[in-house]
Amino acid sequence: MWIRGAVVLGVLASGGASAADIAARYEAFRAIESGVHKRPQIEQQPVVRHAFDQYLGDAYSGRSLANASDQDLALMLQAADTMAFHSNAREDVATLHRVLQVLERRGLASDAERALYFGALVGLRMLDEAKAFRARHPSMDVETVPSVE
Repeated sequence: MWIRGAVVLGVLASGGASAADIAARYEAFRAIESGVHKRPQIEQQPVVRHAFDQYLGDAYSGRSLANASDQDLALMLQAADTMAFHSNAREDVATLHRVLQVLERRGLASDAERALYFGALVGLRMLDEAKAFRARHPSMDVETVPSVE
């Protein structure tokens, strides 16, 4: 898996593919991310963070998101969800939300994509936000957020 990421990086660096080619950059990120599961849990997050920042970090600026194709946004949403899973950090959930908002503005967000964001909110125990989000999107096939007292 690491080799595949290195090959894609080599192609990007050599000009064989545009640096703006999100699909190739996403594949490089996923190649590295899929290889970390053999590592101890504590070593996974820094490797995934580095790969995310290296291959895709610049793609999440406001201008880049606005100019991204619909297909690129779908890949960027998956990558942001993967990063949020590994980091368990609010900043990564916010990145996921920014991509979802662009998809919403374009009328392309699906309930499955909304459920990714909902799951990230629940994972970070942002339960009030998760409840409010679920209330705005009742057609999502997700469980009710439990009440915590």
